[in-house]
Amino acid sequence: MRHDSGKPNRLSDPAVPVDVFRVPMALGANREGVDQGATTLDNALRRRLETRGYTQILGRLQPSVDIPVTPLGPDRGDEPNAWYANEIAAACATLAGGVAETVGAGRFALLLGGDHALAVGSLAGAGVAGRLGVIWVDAHADINTPETSPSGNVHGMPLAAALGQGPRQLAAVGSQSGLRLDDLIYIAVRDLDPGERELLADGPALVWTADDVEIRGIAEIVTASVDRLLANGIDALHLSFDLDALDPTVMPGTGTRVPGGLTYREATRLLALLRRSGLPIVSADVVELNPLLDPSGGSTAVAAAIAGALLGETIL
Repeated sequence: MRHDSGKPNRLSDPAVPVDVFRVPMALGANREGVDQGATTLDNALRRRLETRGYTQILGRLQPSVDIPVTPLGPDRGDEPNAWYANEIAAACATLAGGVAETVGAGRFALLLGGDHALAVGSLAGAGVAGRLGVIWVDAHADINTPETSPSGNVHGMPLAAALGQGPRQLAAVGSQSGLRLDDLIYIAVRDLDPGERELLADGPALVWTADDVEIRGIAEIVTASVDRLLANGIDALHLSFDLDALDPTVMPGTGTRVPGGLTYREATRLLALLRRSGLPIVSADVVELNPLLDPSGGSTAVAAAIAGALLGETIL
């Protein structure tokens, strides 16, 4: 059993700069408010790190780069059941270029959303590092195509695009990831559409449901996931954290809430274990914060804490 890839884990290396990309994407969710999540989360994260004295982590964060994204409008485009596909593909192509430059230069890419459609671009950019593993922490599988999607919302399709499936303009960007299905691991899934269930039922992706987390525990799941990816011989890992992976009692300010999700402690423990793993983590997303759905600011505070845990906040 291997415990180290032999390649650097940029996430845990305090000398590696963190390039921050803010992606105000609402097109994939087709919902107002989630576009505000990127700047809201970035500001809350930096404020949290400063007030809590995490000067080393704060010092790693580079000035934020804003990715231009077309705002929501009445014209959803002419791609059947893949709304705003052209606009999403254009924004993700720009994002992919930025992430590829960051990863290619040996830095770490942190993507703040915005909805999960942005992962079409983050995965494509991370693919510059070679064979890419993906850990997808989410209530949903996000591997629909227009043929299987009940809604036509592209934030449910980024992994299909990364596998070269779905609308051609999205697949043209996403497939730059070079992702293979056996290098994909889900954690905390609990709401699959019928087409996704059929695709994932017999592998080769590794699917840990929310029930698995409760029964087996997060530490065992992380260990098994790390072993799987190291055995596969990945060159780099992208970690994608959708805030709807959290239980709605913890994270009400997200658009596709599903009961039975991760506790706050499970989520922060998951991130701490991945940071200490031998995986060569080069990039990460934190997505789907919608501040309009929780005007109290509680969800923003939790999202900032999740991002802080990702970057290395510790109790002691």
